[in-house]
Amino acid sequence: LFYISPLSVQGKTARGGLPVCFPQFNMLGNLPKHGYARHEAWRLTFSGPNEVGYELCIEPDTWAAWPYKGKVSISYQCTKSSLFVSFKVFNLGNL
Repeated sequence: LFYISPLSVQGKTARGGLPVCFPQFNMLGNLPKHGYARHEAWRLTFSGPNEVGYELCIEPDTWAAWPYKGKVSISYQCTKSSLFVSFKVFNLGNL
């Protein structure tokens, strides 16, 4: 069960839950608020009874103002009393 704020607006990114902010948080850079990753379609990489993983591949022409090649992965594992989240960023370019 994830919390969704009653201030959420339909058609916009949900407020609450576990936000993915990449490659920046809020307006702390010259990119869109909270970066690009939360607006992209992630690819399912694995799923099981209590776990799921997703991946987002980034090419230099994927996002305006972000000329870097990379990959972002996120995975969730649930137990009866816990939620474990792993968020990894991989630099696959020359920079």
